[in-house]
Amino acid sequence: MERSGYARYWLAEHHLTPSVACAAPAVLIALVADATRRIRVGSGAVQTAYQTPLVIAEQFGTIGHIHPGRIDLGLGRSRISTFIDKATDAVSGSTVGLAHSGERQPSRPCVVDGLLIPAPPRFRFDPYLLRQQLELVGYRDGAGDDYALQVRAIQAFIRGDYRTHNGVHLRAPAAEGADLELWILAASAGESARTAGALGLPLTANYHSMPSAVLDTVVAYRAAFRPSETLRAPYVMVSADVVVADELLITTVTHDHAARVRSYELLAQAWAGLD
Repeated sequence: MERSGYARYWLAEHHLTPSVACAAPAVLIALVADATRRIRVGSGAVQTAYQTPLVIAEQFGTIGHIHPGRIDLGLGRSRISTFIDKATDAVSGSTVGLAHSGERQPSRPCVVDGLLIPAPPRFRFDPYLLRQQLELVGYRDGAGDDYALQVRAIQAFIRGDYRTHNGVHLRAPAAEGADLELWILAASAGESARTAGALGLPLTANYHSMPSAVLDTVVAYRAAFRPSETLRAPYVMVSADVVVADELLITTVTHDHAARVRSYELLAQAWAGLD
């Protein structure tokens, strides 16, 4: 991927998932960074509900010191953990929706400016088994209650000015001064998006995992945005599932012919640039 000209390569955090071998993103990121020379490598995302801010800062700070200017620390809140408590009273195996109250997610699929916005997904799961799985990976009740506080703590450890609630200054040499780029990943218009905006951090909107909420996620981020030393204006990256092959047939569905032509032009330029 580095030879093909890509700017970033991110690895997610998934546990107890047979089809995904990425349970330790910090380990894999270090290995990928060591095997490459220029491409940025990062997490998309490390889940703050499973580890403390100190551990996250030390792990990625260590990698950042070894590979300065090349490591992205993408932070996620572990969305599944935010509604598991509400589902534990449900009958085992019941159908549970992922839409949060207050979000303007469509009840039916729709297309907005050429972008497909599907209805919120519904799936079947055993909430008691899921809670056991979360406990195995270190999920703590209430761990994500103040996401902004967790992100600020990680920033403070990296800056070297972290203080406890009673004012004691603690230093984490492995994290302090690390050249990391922080990103917030959000799948809804909830606390993650608002935190990214309030702290002036770049946002990755998870269209690949929650396409029904992507527009509201970006709107909430922009509404909450406050300029910072990192960003003077909102900056959004959108994740998407993409499959490309040599004899691939492309269909671009847009309401506007000019937009379709422009889409084909951009695809041709991108395709030619990766040869």
